[in-house]
Amino acid sequence: MVPIIIGVLVSILVAKYSNPYAIKIVWVSCLSVLALKMIFARNHWRLGDDVPHGFGMRLYGVFVGCMSTIMSIGGGAFTSSMMTLYGRAIHQAVGTSAGVGPLIAIPGALGFMWAGYGLEGLPTGSIGYVSLIGAAIVIPASVLLAPWGARLAHGITKRQLELTFTFFMCLISSRFAFSL
Repeated sequence: MVPIIIGVLVSILVAKYSNPYAIKIVWVSCLSVLALKMIFARNHWRLGDDVPHGFGMRLYGVFVGCMSTIMSIGGGAFTSSMMTLYGRAIHQAVGTSAGVGPLIAIPGALGFMWAGYGLEGLPTGSIGYVSLIGAAIVIPASVLLAPWGARLAHGITKRQLELTFTFFMCLISSRFAFSL
């Protein structure tokens, strides 16, 4: 938990003091790597037989906390990718990822409120870099649509789900790339 929170704190400082283009480059790079992994990775690809322990896991925790916060995602993409590359079942990887989400989301949102507080040009209804209007729309929509999304995900093959998610990541990555 501590390395993830350290990564979140690092990313909050990065968000406060870096150029917005640098954040977009991180988005494009990370989403492109994740998309390539989803397209080309095979079930037999492994980095090892078990997840790293000790310093390796702490380092990965900092990475997950930092990159996930910068990208405003809950850490699931990085956590589940790492776990499956170390032979863990996708269900265990997704379950662990769900536990990582609040460790990133809560301090990340509070930190982004602080990092962007008082800046000019932010959308109406924002506290710093956090849009309260966006949260008021996304949170209930996510809660209402989660059961539908789960049924849909279980109704298609693993490969179809991977390719659908990859298409979505490529779409977002392209949007950021073109804005650079």
